[in-house]
Parts: sequence; structure tokens; C-alpha cells
Amino acid sequence: MVLGVALVTGGAAAHDDGNGLTVHNQTEPLDEHDEVHTLHVDKATADSDFYVDLHTDNGTINTTRTFAADTVKENFDVTLDPTLKSDTEVTVATHAANGTELAAETMSVDVVEAPTVSFSNQAHELDEHDEVHSLNVATAAANQEYYVDLHTANGTINTTRTFDAGTARTDLMVTLDPTLKSTTEVTAAVHATNGTELAAETATITTADVEFSNQTHELDEHGEIHSINVAEASAGTSYYVDVHTPNGTINTTRTFDAGATQRDLTLEIEPTVSSDTEVTAAVHSPDGTEIAAESATVAVTSESEETSESEETSESEETSESDENTDDSVPGFGLLGTVVVLVGFVLVARYQQ
Repeated sequence: MVLGVALVTGGAAAHDDGNGLTVHNQTEPLDEHDEVHTLHVDKATADSDFYVDLHTDNGTINTTRTFAADTVKENFDVTLDPTLKSDTEVTVATHAANGTELAAETMSVDVVEAPTVSFSNQAHELDEHDEVHSLNVATAAANQEYYVDLHTANGTINTTRTFDAGTARTDLMVTLDPTLKSTTEVTAAVHATNGTELAAETATITTADVEFSNQTHELDEHGEIHSINVAEASAGTSYYVDVHTPNGTINTTRTFDAGATQRDLTLEIEPTVSSDTEVTAAVHSPDGTEIAAESATVAVTSESEETSESEETSESEETSESDENTDDSVPGFGLLGTVVVLVGFVLVARYQQ
């Protein structure tokens, strides 16, 4: 049996006349007879009496009872007859009581042997605290009540709640405690409620990081800058660094070894930059997948601007020094000057007498 992974993107039909239907792609575990017996409908409603019909290319696999007009049926299961035994496209439709189809959506139903778990290699960018806080388990299923456990060689990093027997979980996001801080082998396992491991899959969780901040560069005689600086880049897989703008890539480095940290990485850029520009530095795996990225402003300045700023600063400093050397800046000078003037007047008056 081929294991399938259902897309979580759901289908939805909404109509101005009040008829609506919502379904989503589903992954269902086969039971001990290699059959799937029920499917799930997210929502169905109509402005007239209606029923819901499920059918494949081979015919109808069930029809519900009739619901009253304006009833909103949500999150309900429909028993199948005949059952499904392989991956199948299923159409879900609402019908008026007279049989007229009101709305229809098609969903993919992927079947998996149970118990099973699908957990593959994945890359995550370290956050500002250099941590990875969650991992994705693509599929988990069992024909008895079960939970999913994630663990490393150092111990368990989380356990989910218990799920119902005969159900499958897809795109299960599991929060980690403790978090991951480096590239690590992680095992996802399906367990029965008594702790017995039913299925397990081990994958490599690759971490990556890039540090790239705002920076200013002086334009050359042609009004261009030819290089920018990436403070740091690292990844748990072999990787390269690319710098790009909204207009496209302006450079790509050679490939670096897994686990190697590159610091103060100066990249020659082509085409060059001649004005303030938003630039992104990104870490990529060899196949081109972006696994970490940081954007910053690369600002430019000219020599004349720097000279002008320098002259303004110098003039400001000279003005400040001049202000500091005025008479008023010397304590008591104003009073002393007044006394000297008065004495002068007295002497002049006596001389004239």
C-alpha cells in the first residue's frame, strides 16, 4: 500500500442564494479489513430542505437524511457504503429535496496502513534566541487510541494528547520542550495509550541561521558600491549564501561545509547598488531551498556628503567655543566692568574741577 499525505487546503463553495459547502482533503487509516468506513464534512447548509451526497466516479457511496432549510450542519461524519480501499477522489454535494444539486466540492481521500507515522527531514531557521520551537509530523494514524511522541537521543522533547482510534492526523505541528538549538536526529513515534510503540520514523532536523544588519557604504567615483557584508551564516547542512533585492539576485557564494560558520562575509555584488536598497541575505541548501533569511537596508553615501557633514560639524563646534568665550561666561565680569566705568567717571569729574 502506498502511503499518501493529504493536502490540508480545503475546498469551499459559497453561493449568494444561501447554499454552501465546506470540505477538506483527508487522510484515513485502513482498518483490519483494509477499508475506510467514514469521511468528514466540515459544513453544509442550504436555504431549502437539503441532503448531502457523497460519490466517486464509480457511483454514490452514501446519502444523508434530509435537513430542514437554513440548517447549518457542521463537523459531521458520513458512513460509507461501499467503503474505500485505496486513494480516491470523492465529490461531496448538497441537493435540494427534489434532487437538484445546489453545491459541490471534490476532495482527495488518501488511505494509509495503520499504525503508521510519516516524518521526514526538514530544515528550520533558528529564532532570535537561537532555538527551534516546533516540528511537523506529516501523518500519524492507528486503529486504537494513540499519541505521538517526539524524542532525541537525549530524551523526549514532547508528547501529544491522545487521538481517537481509527483516525489520522495530518500536518501535526508539535511544540518542543526542550527546544532544538542545533542540527539533531529526531524520532517521531506512534504509541498506544499503554505506552507501546506502534510505529516510528527518524529524520534529520537541520538548523540554519543568518545575521545581516543595516549598513552604510560610500559610493565610488562611478556612483556605485561593489560589496556588502553578511555578519554571520551557518547551517547544519552544506549551504551557500545568496544576497538579493526585489529585482533579483546580486550575488551567490560558493558552497560551504555543513556545520561551518562563516563570519564577516564580504560579497562582491553584480549588479552594483547606487542608492539606498532593501537587501535580503539568505542561506540555501544545495538544492536551492531557502532555510534562513534576513533583510536589511544597505544605505549609500558620497564623499561630498561626508565632507559637508564634517564642515557643518566643525562650524558647529567653532560656534559653540565662541559662545563659551563671551564676557558673560566669566563669573562676575559684568559687575567688575561696571565698577571700572564708574571710577573713570569720578576721576574725570575731579579733573575737570
